[in-house]
Amino acid sequence: MRTNEEAIMNYKFDGAKVFFTSDTHFNHVNIIGFCSRPFKNVNEMNETLIANWNRVVGVDDIVFHLGDFCLGGSAEWTNVLNRLNGKIYLIVGNHDIKNLRQVYYDRFEAILMQMHIEIGKQKIYLNHCPFLCYILGNCLATFTPARIIRVKMHQD
Repeated sequence: MRTNEEAIMNYKFDGAKVFFTSDTHFNHVNIIGFCSRPFKNVNEMNETLIANWNRVVGVDDIVFHLGDFCLGGSAEWTNVLNRLNGKIYLIVGNHDIKNLRQVYYDRFEAILMQMHIEIGKQKIYLNHCPFLCYILGNCLATFTPARIIRVKMHQD
């Protein structure tokens, strides 16, 4: 894992191998009820999320996880991380802060509070918290976790 935030803040990636997700909440029993997730228990949720992830993400693909990755201690995090495909960049969410442990830092490409990346000519700001708006050149972008909605601004 990279620890120098300045070195990681501006990265360029090939869009064909890049995926974005957030709020998986692995091992979070209460998220099933809070968010009406269609699972009987946390084990079923974890297994389904891992299977779906690995069906889409290849071993060498890049995944930006925009926070609230997992609950629990080192054993729970390690169990999930050992089974997921891809090179994962974790943008820390509010639930991750209290659960991060040094023992699995090396499982991530980087662990950051925020990140600026480029995919092709598209500049993207990554953060767990939703933003009302963020100006990128002549484009107004509205950000929410795991998705970006772009709206062209009128040039007068």
